[in-house]
Amino acid sequence: MKTYFLQSKYKLGAFLILLFFAIIYASISIVNHYFFRTYALDLGMYNQAIYNFSHLREAHFTLGLSEVEMPFLATHFSLITILYSPIAYLFGTYSLLIFQIGMIFFGAFYIYKYSLQFFDEKSTIPFFLVLHFLSIWGIFSALGFDYHDNVIGAMLVPAFVYYVEKRNLKVALFFLVLILISKEIMSLWVVFILLGLMLKNKDRFKSSYLKFEWPLLATALIYGVIVIFYIMPHLQGVDQNLQFGRYLQPQSNVASIFNTPLSKIPNLIVDFLFRNTIGDPAYDHIKTETYIMFLISGGIFCFYKPQYLLMLIPIFALKFANQEYVFWGTLYQYSIEFVPIISFATMAFIHDLKISKRIVITVVFILTLSSTIYILNDRKSKWYNKTNNNFLYTEHYQTDINLDEVYHGLDMISPTSVVSASSSLVPRLAFRETIYHFPIIKNAEYIALFLNRDSYPLTPEEITVNIQKLSENKHYTILYHSKDLIIFQKLKP
Repeated sequence: MKTYFLQSKYKLGAFLILLFFAIIYASISIVNHYFFRTYALDLGMYNQAIYNFSHLREAHFTLGLSEVEMPFLATHFSLITILYSPIAYLFGTYSLLIFQIGMIFFGAFYIYKYSLQFFDEKSTIPFFLVLHFLSIWGIFSALGFDYHDNVIGAMLVPAFVYYVEKRNLKVALFFLVLILISKEIMSLWVVFILLGLMLKNKDRFKSSYLKFEWPLLATALIYGVIVIFYIMPHLQGVDQNLQFGRYLQPQSNVASIFNTPLSKIPNLIVDFLFRNTIGDPAYDHIKTETYIMFLISGGIFCFYKPQYLLMLIPIFALKFANQEYVFWGTLYQYSIEFVPIISFATMAFIHDLKISKRIVITVVFILTLSSTIYILNDRKSKWYNKTNNNFLYTEHYQTDINLDEVYHGLDMISPTSVVSASSSLVPRLAFRETIYHFPIIKNAEYIALFLNRDSYPLTPEEITVNIQKLSENKHYTILYHSKDLIIFQKLKP
């Protein structure tokens, strides 16, 4: 009876702490959406996609500022979006944000299951490994900015690794497929995850590699090449995938990468991994901050077990070889792939310790959570918005927007009409076939604009000029006007 009581008490404590994390995650993501701190790119585009897919229509990306429209899958080849699109009926425009939080706990669940292969279920070590996983900065940064498909893919990795090592290969194959279709670039990551697992498990499963690991690795690579180099450019209507523009210098192409002299490759790698390749001193130390967070959060254990460092080669390459400095730092969804691999490396290190395992994992958890809380207050990464990200910041729960008036105004817009809107209004209005990011108007029947805020990509002065022009336009009339919001409606001929 006493043992049962203690186990029940432990489970209750675990539940309460996990509930605490769920509340924190919701206080970041859900609160941001409620206060109009989510944006056309990316929650708006994904909300539009799941709405159209759930209505059995092909989803199109109509929110581009270049005015070029294309199939949604041309932006990111995220076939998995089709599978979960029916959740649009559950929680409206909040659906993807709730789903994203749920997938983080799905990942945590498989970290727990995986840890039970190495630690006793009655031990507190598996639970602390879960807490460590949930505390890594990559999760908090991703939640602070909208919804992203690579979060889903990253949170499926623990399940895939778990079933590979349990040799439940049919289930492992199922999760592999889900990872591959979550985002096109996941195919490259899967190749390195498989290589890392093959290195790790060579003494146990090497004899079966020809039947499972090698065929899967080849399939992932072929899938990635076909999608990235052929399908996406075709959908985009271009010769070369538009995503390459982030990694290539002007006037360069994919072939030029392979023409780099061998003697220059080491310096090139050092530049990309450690130096500010833009040259402007304002962007110094952004990469350094990411490395520090990586090491403090448990990434240092990847050097103890290099197979995990191998798994992260494409993540480091895609992050730091990017020409856009926003990718280098600790912001947004650009660190989420580190989370499961750091967790695996930490688990391996703790397992191999002969003594003080509980003390070490407790210290690692405290360091990880403390470093995450520290960078919630300030960071080197540019564009960091403390109000959006720091759940401990009073202003995160405040706004000077009259929410009742804004919600009332948005309710006046027909749910089936074509709309052009300010970026932070788009996610709320995206459940329709066509929506534009203002100043793109095209055939919009309604134009909804925030006043004195959210002018991107225009300046506040340009927004004022545009509103004045629309007010004088004989084809539009003002449907609603409050201190925060103005809505124009197109007059019928």
